[in-house]
Amino acid sequence: MNSLRYVTLTLAILCVACTEKPPVGPEPWETDKAYWGTRDEETGEWRMDALKEYWSEDYNGEYGIQVKGMGPGQPRMYLADKLLYVTGVNNFSLFTQMIVETRFLRNNAKLTIAKMKEGSVPVCRFSASPFSASGYKVWFNQKDEYLKNLDSLATWADNAQIGLIPSFFWNPSHINEYPGIEEPLSAFGDVNSKTYQHMVEYTKEVVSVLKRHKSIFAWEFGNELNLGCDLKAETDPNFISADQASIAMKGFAEAVAETDEQKRMISSGNSVMRNSQFHLLKAGNWNTDTYDQFLQILSIFHPSPMDAVSEHIYGEKRVFADKGGLDMDQTVASSKAASAKIGKAYYIGEFTGPKSSGADSLLVRTRYQSFLDNKIQLSLIWNFSYAGDTEASFRPKSADARMVFGMMREFNSELSKVTE
Repeated sequence: MNSLRYVTLTLAILCVACTEKPPVGPEPWETDKAYWGTRDEETGEWRMDALKEYWSEDYNGEYGIQVKGMGPGQPRMYLADKLLYVTGVNNFSLFTQMIVETRFLRNNAKLTIAKMKEGSVPVCRFSASPFSASGYKVWFNQKDEYLKNLDSLATWADNAQIGLIPSFFWNPSHINEYPGIEEPLSAFGDVNSKTYQHMVEYTKEVVSVLKRHKSIFAWEFGNELNLGCDLKAETDPNFISADQASIAMKGFAEAVAETDEQKRMISSGNSVMRNSQFHLLKAGNWNTDTYDQFLQILSIFHPSPMDAVSEHIYGEKRVFADKGGLDMDQTVASSKAASAKIGKAYYIGEFTGPKSSGADSLLVRTRYQSFLDNKIQLSLIWNFSYAGDTEASFRPKSADARMVFGMMREFNSELSKVTE
């Protein structure tokens, strides 16, 4: 913390000693100017090395985040063939706000992209489908316009140099409950079901449209499906097991890998594993899992060709039956180490934002600091929203937005110095 506090003084001294360099103004987290991390020697602008290379006009390499060094203990995220360390935001409604009954309204989405650019947001996760079955009718009735608007969204992000992570099935029930499909949630685990077949079709069509965009950084299956697994009676239409969820996630990942020649990172969108996640699947009880059982369930929820583990961190502390309880730093560290052990990269797809923390800036800062200390390559705070139409969201120009964007700039600057 102290090193951050005195960065301004240190940079001021360096500038006096090297007067031939461009004048150094305020630190990036003290202004509204967009920046990416480290200061360029020639221009004086702040940039992150990986992002600077990736967004340069002459870059012609692989698109999006690439997971390389596959194998136990090795996986790392790369952008433009450089190690990537970055923190960004969630914006659940970035696309869904465009869909109003049978119409597509584009203005708020364009304004959202503009506000994220102003806030120096480098990467954003969003829902790439409507939340409910009733909202999903636009896919069946106006597919061309639906895909055109997704394509436009990615184009705006290209121009703003903001990375996007589309999460395809935030609420998967919008498929299996849709009129004409009408199957139980468990149908996601049946490769012969209408639900599964439509999931694969939707995935391929959306990836086919979005894959040409530089702004697409990675692909996610959905949102926190693991938290709903193995909780209800098998006869309940909303029952789904971890094994059935794994079949769906594998099918999604295979459809993405088949369609995206760039081989961008693929993950689940899962939350933190429950402390009893393995026992819920195998024994139907809430006994605490051992570390080895945690590794097994983590693999089930991230089947190949998924190459990254996703978790959402809101203060839940991990407990292992054979190792005891862990504090927050240890929980994050254990997840990163376990992911490497099963041959996957690791990132935090959601974490405590200003609304979910009760505007506790110290708590939010503690999360950022933990991710920096643990060298977490990608983390995304919950949740920025232009219209404030999502739970626990912070809006542009609010005190919460100033707090988050300021800390994001500060910690992205620190993350740009990380080596591993």
